[in-house]
Amino acid sequence: MKTTINFLLSIMFTTVVALSGCNSPAKKAEATDINLADTLHPKDTYDTDILTFRNDAGTRLAKNEESFLELKSRVAKLNKETRESYQKKIADLEQKNAELKRKLNEYKAEGKEKWEPFKSEIKQGMNELDSLKKELQSKI
Repeated sequence: MKTTINFLLSIMFTTVVALSGCNSPAKKAEATDINLADTLHPKDTYDTDILTFRNDAGTRLAKNEESFLELKSRVAKLNKETRESYQKKIADLEQKNAELKRKLNEYKAEGKEKWEPFKSEIKQGMNELDSLKKELQSKI
């Protein structure tokens, strides 16, 4: 009984392996052409654009965090009244930076129609943040 079961299992396994490897040369060539075309010419630059933008914006937002630390150390040397005023401004900048970072991380790919306005909104927010940061840096 045990040998009969083992024999049937080995025949079924051999049949499955043999049938799964039976691709015609035309199908193999077609699959290779499709894969090669995908690597040479990406079907959609949308996904690439999202990844590139997220990386660039993430780097820019991380640099902002470093700048905020530098600003904090410079503000720490100022008198109490001035220091408190600048600390609040830095906290506001940090909050805006964190909000942009959160929006960027939470974005779900919903199509090109929604991507472009979202991308513009994030760019505008980062540009505003940069100008506020530079203005603050010039005052300290």
